[in-house]
Amino acid sequence: MLYAASAGSGKTFALVKRYLTQLLIPAATDSYRSLLAITFTNKAVAEMKSRILQQLDHFTKYQEKDKLTAMQHEVCAALDIKAPELARRSQGVLKDLLHNYGAFAVETIDSFNHRLLRTFARDLGLRSDFEVTTEADLLLQEAVDAVLAQTGTDEFLTETLVNFALQNTEEDRSWDPSGPLLDKAKVLLHEDSIEPVRRLQEKSTEDLKALTKLLEKRRSETQNGLINTAKEVLQCLADSQLEVSHFNRGSYPNHMIKLRDGQVVKWDNKWQLDIENYNFYTQKQEAWVKDAIDAIREQLIALFYQAKEYAIAADWYQRLYREVVPMTLLNYVQKVYQSIKDDQNLVTVAEFNRRIHNEIKSQPAPFIYERLGERYRHFFIDEFQDTSSMQWNNLVPLVDNALSQQDRTDQQGTLLLVGDAKQSIYRWRGGLPEQFLDLSEGQTPFAIAASLHKLRRNWRSRKEVIDFNNKLFKHLGTYLAEGPYRDCYLEQAEQEFNDKKGGQVTLEFFEAQNKEERDPEYIDRVKTKIDRCLEQGYALKDICVLTRKKDDSKTLAQALQEDYAVVSPDSLLLKESTLVQLLICGLQLRDKAADAEIRVALLWNYLEIIGTEQQNHALLKMVSADSNSALENALNALALDFSLDHMSSLGLYESLEYLIRSFKLQPYITAYERHFLDLARNFEQHNSSATTNFLEDWKKQEDAASLQFPENLDAIRLMTVHKSKGLEFPVVIIPFTDSELINKRNEYLWYSIDPEHYCGFEEFHLPINAIKDTDTDTYEHFLEQRFFDELNVWYVALTRAEDQLHLISSSTKADQKTFGGLVRSYLDACEPQRADQNSLTWGTPVVPEEQQKVTEEAPSVYISSDKSDNKIRLIASPRDKYQKETRAAQDRGNRLHLWLSQINSEEELPLLFERLEVLARYSREQLAADRALLEKLIQHPEVAPYFRVGVEAKNEAAIIDSYGEIHRPDRLVIDADSIVIIDYKFGSSDPTYRAQLDRYQDALQQLGFKKFKKILVYVQEEIELDTW
Repeated sequence: MLYAASAGSGKTFALVKRYLTQLLIPAATDSYRSLLAITFTNKAVAEMKSRILQQLDHFTKYQEKDKLTAMQHEVCAALDIKAPELARRSQGVLKDLLHNYGAFAVETIDSFNHRLLRTFARDLGLRSDFEVTTEADLLLQEAVDAVLAQTGTDEFLTETLVNFALQNTEEDRSWDPSGPLLDKAKVLLHEDSIEPVRRLQEKSTEDLKALTKLLEKRRSETQNGLINTAKEVLQCLADSQLEVSHFNRGSYPNHMIKLRDGQVVKWDNKWQLDIENYNFYTQKQEAWVKDAIDAIREQLIALFYQAKEYAIAADWYQRLYREVVPMTLLNYVQKVYQSIKDDQNLVTVAEFNRRIHNEIKSQPAPFIYERLGERYRHFFIDEFQDTSSMQWNNLVPLVDNALSQQDRTDQQGTLLLVGDAKQSIYRWRGGLPEQFLDLSEGQTPFAIAASLHKLRRNWRSRKEVIDFNNKLFKHLGTYLAEGPYRDCYLEQAEQEFNDKKGGQVTLEFFEAQNKEERDPEYIDRVKTKIDRCLEQGYALKDICVLTRKKDDSKTLAQALQEDYAVVSPDSLLLKESTLVQLLICGLQLRDKAADAEIRVALLWNYLEIIGTEQQNHALLKMVSADSNSALENALNALALDFSLDHMSSLGLYESLEYLIRSFKLQPYITAYERHFLDLARNFEQHNSSATTNFLEDWKKQEDAASLQFPENLDAIRLMTVHKSKGLEFPVVIIPFTDSELINKRNEYLWYSIDPEHYCGFEEFHLPINAIKDTDTDTYEHFLEQRFFDELNVWYVALTRAEDQLHLISSSTKADQKTFGGLVRSYLDACEPQRADQNSLTWGTPVVPEEQQKVTEEAPSVYISSDKSDNKIRLIASPRDKYQKETRAAQDRGNRLHLWLSQINSEEELPLLFERLEVLARYSREQLAADRALLEKLIQHPEVAPYFRVGVEAKNEAAIIDSYGEIHRPDRLVIDADSIVIIDYKFGSSDPTYRAQLDRYQDALQQLGFKKFKKILVYVQEEIELDTW
């Protein structure tokens, strides 16, 4: 059974209904063991599992007077049973299912393939303990870096890299080959590259050299043939005493002159496209000139065609010649890439399909089931249009076995495929909508034909939104050539309305001469739309702004974040956190303590975090000094106790926590930093040389490492169209609709060639423009496919809207180059009376339903302590200890303790409170009272000597005794072999306090100190001392 499910048509409902129907057929309560449901994302898996369990739970709770839900009606009708019987069956199935949850096979295609891969690991030559990685991009980057590192040691590679860099500079790209090479190497991750790359790997360096030499020879021969043909034409003209001025606009002879001189020329001018009917001269030309040209006309036309053939051939060989360089580098990268995976015992998700395909394609289904440990009889595949060829072919043997046989209850196996070719937007990662289209037309790999069911009703959007999309995409489908692509839009784009009336669609067009004019206008118009929606009662989280390109999303994010809470892929990047940047700088200093630039960055980030309005240039100058103590001097000036030597002795995670504690950054820790710390902890658990490797790993993944935002977060969603797939929003705003639909400069394909004529090579990875003149059919088919794919992207974008859809475009002319141009074309054809308007509206906005406000949880306080201090004690306290007055006293004591830990000498006290006033986190009254009390303490006659400038003192220094216990006195004042131990207390006296200082003395004696003085300072309105 095949469900053609357009956007918002309730495909998940239909899929769950079919699953429940099959699950509840009266056979056994463990019938779920024979069911396999496959989708493409973990989120979709979680949603489907949740819906199945919720429905089963709801079915079991049926009471006689209950009104049946739509799902209960549908399942009861399909099973031909009543609700009580449905409840009885559901009860048994749910109980069994929850007790055997591991057999509940609703999973992603990658998860299922992983199971298959584990099953056949030995057959595939894999170690049983192989690890799966989703970070193929990072491994590829590592491979590219490794190839570049061989520069200078491999002569042929070095020469190739130099040529690659020269090619890039000729095309106005960076001379640095790393970026372009990585872009080229990403083709290794594509499914359609598997076989071409395998064949490429079989080629040796000598093969590549031979190919280069052959192409260079042919390029030279055809170029010389072109020049000689042009010379022949010009000689023919000279023999006939004809000059440039004798020809119509001089076009023909000037064209040949340029060819003779080796210049680049066009071949698509009007006279060139119709050379047979071209008037070589004007009617005013002299008679003898006309006669002379007419006498050689056929010869001139023949030589023109000959020159054109030479030009096309020369261009062809030139393009092939240029592509040998990146293909050679691709060969190097692939070999290193495979070596890295082998060394680390890794298998990428992208490899699953290929490895499985190679092994199970020749295995009978019963053998596969035996190895897998499960025998599936009923298959449910969601988002089938995104299934790749190999993924589908890997499933076909299992499905075919189920469809062609009956089980012990004489029940035949089933297959339900759900998809929509119009929503296929992942061709670049292997998604093949043609498979869905072929099945829809009756082409099947099975013995039985599929029955096609079209889910025509849109349950998501309001009437005006559905009506606009119906008309628009049905019209845009006419721009596709006759065939399945066109039929897909003309026959399936139109959806039925639901009961939700109203809704609004707006179009806005404006003119802009350049990007500098365009971007600010887009931003202003998007803000206007947002403000209007907020006035209408929508929440920020109801609004989604979609863009086609990431760069446009970044532009909008920077502007919108000034006025609204915004969630975007870039705003969620961990590297956007200043505190994360500080932590990275701190780790870098472990190996690069002398690097002044890193020290300055560390301090700059700190000053920005604590909220200093103006960065302290004196401190920045101090920290950049050429001195080993520059960093500590600057941090001491900020009353921060930090030791680079100590941090360097710690592990990765402990180093990060030490940085946070030393810089007093606990109050500033957010979800960004917590996630970053989790990454570090996880990395340390799997790597020995953690810190150095972590920095290298972070450099590779910093542009991708990001947070997952909470669903209920009240913020505008800003994302690309591809990220929005499967989502829906009350309001969708789509600016930047003027981006080029098909950028032919960046479109590549594997193009087959005759190996007999190209040194045994069977294909080249070529830009699509390379075959424009040599293989028109393939070129046109490729562009048709790409136009279909782009139309799908915009279909997905516009069908995300529930209540309101707003399109904004700087495309003011109707054309097929941009989506905005296509919309203009629609207006010209279908609504000509409004086509000249720059602002159009359909429908009226609806008042959104009042939503229950979700109380956001306050973020938990981040606590960091030296692990050696983690001694947990339970203290029973009287009830009145928690009264408000006592709590305030405790807070003040903690605060004063913190201030004292940041003061080394009496002159630092004013600096500390100046900084605290700038932070504005405490009231002026609090700070004034605290400062007065600390001044009284520091100026106390018996305490003042220990706070003078020049005194060697350590605040909260950790002391490890011979038993491994950690002691941390509040202050130590050191003078040769004598030491003063000072501890601050903020309550009444207690005999245990003396014992505590005696333990400090015992620990210090083990370090060689001989003379001791101990002072307990009771810090209250009057300073009291206990000295011994």
